[in-house]
Amino acid sequence: MTAVIPRLEVGALAALGHDLRVGALAALGHDLRTPLGVINGYAQMLRSDELTPAQRADACDLILQKCEELNALVRGFIESGEAELRAIDQTA
Repeated sequence: MTAVIPRLEVGALAALGHDLRVGALAALGHDLRTPLGVINGYAQMLRSDELTPAQRADACDLILQKCEELNALVRGFIESGEAELRAIDQTA
């Protein structure tokens, strides 16, 4: 037997879903900006002639680490979106 959801509740659920998506996008924006700021700062430092070879290597390592973090974040966001689409397709 299929449950019938009153029209008001469907609208409330849709609004909740929208609010969750908006919140997730805002969090994603913050989570992207933070490592991008670090990458930008360290890339600018690499332009300096004042860094030792060891400092340059450390800066490159940090940039690579932050790029990996960004890649994982974006991959997780895409996978979660794909899972949501699959769930929608299954209920339709």
